[in-house]
Amino acid sequence: MPVGGGPGWGGEIYAYQEEFIRTQKSDYMLPDRRQLEGYAANRGGNAADYVRDLWALQKLRRTVDGAFAEVDLVVVPTQRIPAPLLADFARGIYDPGPKDPHNTSNSGPFNAYGIPAVSVPCGFSRAGLPIGLTIAGPHFAEGKVLALARAYEAATGWNTRRPPLAPA
Repeated sequence: MPVGGGPGWGGEIYAYQEEFIRTQKSDYMLPDRRQLEGYAANRGGNAADYVRDLWALQKLRRTVDGAFAEVDLVVVPTQRIPAPLLADFARGIYDPGPKDPHNTSNSGPFNAYGIPAVSVPCGFSRAGLPIGLTIAGPHFAEGKVLALARAYEAATGWNTRRPPLAPA
């Protein structure tokens, strides 16, 4: 499971994961394990950083609906890149080198802002792996988000298609 977080969130992230990282260390992917070990060594950052980050997040959550002043919903790819094949994914996870920060999910901001979002199937990559489309809206727009998701699925049928499975 990815652990993520900003500089002040180390304490909260580590507190939540502390027991699991001690008892199930091998269940974590190498980058996440290293991040948690760093938090442990630093005791998760300091309280002032955490409080400042919490204030910033609370302000962002109170003001994010302003971004929807002229639009009802936003639609973005769920991932910024197509899903890798399993062999490529495994090589990338255990590579200790730096990662391209642009090759990430678009879901994190919606989670951080606390706004409703849903991902629906919208096709397949050249390699035959599924691609998702995220629909998000302002606070309390769950009905609009789900209505558009349902209409999109009914119009396209992507939700009924399955990728081809070919054992290697």
